[in-house]
Amino acid sequence: MTTALTVDDKVRYGGKLYARKDNALPTWADRFLRALRRCGRVKIACDDANVSTESYYKWRRMSALFRVECDFTKEEAADALEAEAWRRATEGVRKPLLYRGEIVTDQDGNPIELVEYSDSLLTFMLKGLRKERFGDKTRDAQVNVNVGVQVEQILDAIEEQRHVVDQVVPVAHRMDEGTAGFLYGGSSAGTD
Repeated sequence: MTTALTVDDKVRYGGKLYARKDNALPTWADRFLRALRRCGRVKIACDDANVSTESYYKWRRMSALFRVECDFTKEEAADALEAEAWRRATEGVRKPLLYRGEIVTDQDGNPIELVEYSDSLLTFMLKGLRKERFGDKTRDAQVNVNVGVQVEQILDAIEEQRHVVDQVVPVAHRMDEGTAGFLYGGSSAGTD
């Protein structure tokens, strides 16, 4: 006996409805996830696993398990990249010393190596880890400038309103005096 799938049991992809496969993985998932862990890029992992990117996105939409596995694997790839960036920034990379395009050697014929550190990687990592101290100040300055402009516009609007009020109040006051004199039998100029 087969049960009909409701709309809730289906997922729309490319204009078609497909059955959900929340607890399923495609047959190529292991190959794909190994490649994704190694490179962190969906297109390259799809090519390595001999799978179309369309199949990847279709399965990602249909299967919660596959989606979770992919997200976790991407995080592992990002962690590996971060560890390598940290190593290059703090431990450096060994490179041979060159002179006029030739490798310089010591007295025993061994190549002399230099250690190059990546200041830009170190700066980038500090910006990520300590945003409040090493983060991009220009964004904060831009926000301050925008707020300053808005405050200035508000103050200008208040000043303009105050100017209008200063003109209206004396007229209203005179009108009030004239009305009072007219109502109580006095003159409009207020001189009885």
